[in-house]
Amino acid sequence: MPKYKLTPNSDDLHVLFVASRSDVAVVRIDNGEIVKEFTNLFFVQPTNRNVQNLLLDISENNIYLINDGAIYTLIKSGGTFVDPPSWNYRLASPAAASFSPLVLVFDELSRSLVRFGNNAYSPYNDASTTLKTNNLNADIRWMEGYNYPRWRILTLLKGTEPDGETFLVEMANDYGGSNTLTGSSRVISRTFLLPHADKWAGNFTYEIIYFAHGNKLYRANINTDPISESLQITLPEGEVVTCMQHMVKPIPQSGSTVTKDYLAVATHSAGHYKVYLFTMEVGNLVPVSPAFEGEGRVTCINYVQPDGGIRVF
Repeated sequence: MPKYKLTPNSDDLHVLFVASRSDVAVVRIDNGEIVKEFTNLFFVQPTNRNVQNLLLDISENNIYLINDGAIYTLIKSGGTFVDPPSWNYRLASPAAASFSPLVLVFDELSRSLVRFGNNAYSPYNDASTTLKTNNLNADIRWMEGYNYPRWRILTLLKGTEPDGETFLVEMANDYGGSNTLTGSSRVISRTFLLPHADKWAGNFTYEIIYFAHGNKLYRANINTDPISESLQITLPEGEVVTCMQHMVKPIPQSGSTVTKDYLAVATHSAGHYKVYLFTMEVGNLVPVSPAFEGEGRVTCINYVQPDGGIRVF
């Protein structure tokens, strides 16, 4: 993250926000120094440490933290998370960033899609949207945002009944500042593997969702109805996929020239991780060797170089 300030009057720093289930730290990229920790990152420290998600909006001015069902905002020029709104809500972990200074979240109490920004929690009015967003009688399984050139947020919801259907919701990533949410929703038949996947990752360019089912990686074309699926890669037996992300450097925008473009897939087995990189030739996965590996478990991947990096929307 560029130009983070410890205080409003301090020098700009290039940092990484690093999170685990019970901790958050701000780490300088140039020397690895931890400059902020959970104990001094909040005006009022949360009672419970249950870190669920971290997001940076596309304007790069606000960082959002979901902790124990509540959402906190940090303006990067201020250095500290402000108290969450006092609305009656409990947020799920999946969330996605907009090109505006807002994020889209899912409230587990009302089972509704809600926008949040500038410390304001704003449910949608179903009458002004092309999608039903409130009281969905569903749980969220996955959500990711993709800016230029697609401007889409993809979400998978599953009905709360034991045999509930899985819905793929595609929303325009332009919901900031208005009460309008446009998009479409359709049922994905349980005969497909996509609803039963362990991990998912979308694509900035193509109408594709990649997913892991066991040790196999698949491609689902979502520009057809019904969708079509194809096996892409079989990973070594015993490896469990812990993370999948489309990594693009620089962040896609009009006029930019992409220098890094990979699907990154992390696996775990017996305390050991591997990260595989794949190019996407017309959407098909082609391995790039070698994979890199080490001890531990990977749940998020970022690419950083001196002039900037990438992030997850």
